[in-house]
Amino acid sequence: MLVIGENGLFAPCSDEYDTSATGVVSGAGGLNPGNVLEGETKGPHHVTVALAGQVYVKADAAYGAISVGDLLTTSPHDGFAMRVADRPRAVGAIIGKALSSLAGGTGLVRMLVANS
Repeated sequence: MLVIGENGLFAPCSDEYDTSATGVVSGAGGLNPGNVLEGETKGPHHVTVALAGQVYVKADAAYGAISVGDLLTTSPHDGFAMRVADRPRAVGAIIGKALSSLAGGTGLVRMLVANS
C-alpha cells in the first residue's frame, strides 16, 4: 500500500489508518493494469499504481483475520494492508474491500480498490 509522503512522492505505508493512503502497486498475482496514465516506464523506481479496479495487496492478518468483504486500510507493517477494526478511525483511510481472505500471517489478498 502506498501513501503520499511529505515530499509529495509515493512511499510504502508505515502507520495504521493513514489518511494519506492513495493506492496499491499493481501487477502481483498476474493481474495487469488496465490503463497506464504515464507513458515513461523505464525509470529505476517506476511502479504502476492501481487507483481503481482489482489488485492483489500485501496484507497482514496479525491485526485481525481478513474475510471477504472486509474493509482494508494501511497497517504499521511497512507496505501492508490490514482489516479495518475501528471504523470511525478509518474514515479517509480505507483503500479497498477484500475479495479474498487471509486467516493469519501475511500474504496476498485480492482487493477492490475503493479510495475513501
